[in-house]
Amino acid sequence: MAARDVQPVKGLTHGFYKYPARFSPSFARAAIETFTDQGDWVLDNHVGGGTTLVEALAAGRNAIGVDISALAAFVATVKTTVYSDAELDHLEVWAQKLPAAIHARKKSIHFADYADLGYYRHLHHPSRWRLRKAIEQGLQADAD
Repeated sequence: MAARDVQPVKGLTHGFYKYPARFSPSFARAAIETFTDQGDWVLDNHVGGGTTLVEALAAGRNAIGVDISALAAFVATVKTTVYSDAELDHLEVWAQKLPAAIHARKKSIHFADYADLGYYRHLHHPSRWRLRKAIEQGLQADAD
């Protein structure tokens, strides 16, 4: 019975982030399969770690979720984004370039458009210069 499942959370994208108040994926899947049909919509109005959304999509349902927490919304978006084979191939090629592209002594490029979107928001602290530089060099590797 899914409600009493005490197995560790695993599978699909459930291990990407361990949301503190998460619940069993098998419970979510059982509820989805009991109360909906293929192609139905599942609404999760407290998305948390995205468990319901992931299970709904895996069960062939459409899913939409909202949460007051920006972190929860981000985690759920990451866990439910499906990439095409072409996108995965592009990511693999880019990932293979990274070891040669990232080096602390190499010059990096500031991405003003990313800064305007707020992606540099937490990277300005002096203790994060290495991380900022690695991110910039990684982005540049994709542009090359």
